[in-house]
Amino acid sequence: MVQPQVYVDLTSPLNLVEGLHITPMFKDDLDAVVELEQQNAVAPWRLRSFELALNAKHCNWVICSEAELIGFICASQVLDELHILNLSVAQTHRGQGLATAMIKHLCTIHQDVPIRMIFLEVRESNKPAQKLYRKLGFKLDGVRKGYYQCARGIREDALLMSREF
Repeated sequence: MVQPQVYVDLTSPLNLVEGLHITPMFKDDLDAVVELEQQNAVAPWRLRSFELALNAKHCNWVICSEAELIGFICASQVLDELHILNLSVAQTHRGQGLATAMIKHLCTIHQDVPIRMIFLEVRESNKPAQKLYRKLGFKLDGVRKGYYQCARGIREDALLMSREF
């Protein structure tokens, strides 16, 4: 008999390691956010993209260890649907569950409108992120051909993934 797949419960209370905290992203965070984005992304968002996300009042959060910004997440919420737009964790802090913590945080902060569905796009080449999203219960919905820009005008496909609650 095949056992059903068990996924991380994204609606359970968040327990962060002591010294870590998730807070709303503010304009004062943007220099550190852009620096982290440039260290991690193939085609990084520019400062203006983060400013627009803040002005649009998206769900923008940072995760810090003491005074050091070590990750961020930007998402857009429409009613009970959440679209993850950008997520990054410092390379020195990967594998510690911080991306999971930020996604979980997004799912639990709006108790008045519980999240029913999360959508995201992920680079076809980003195997670690795909593995994380599958572990969190996301399924592959399709492919967006040439969605991401790469170096020298080359384009990369995006995998469309979602998770229902």
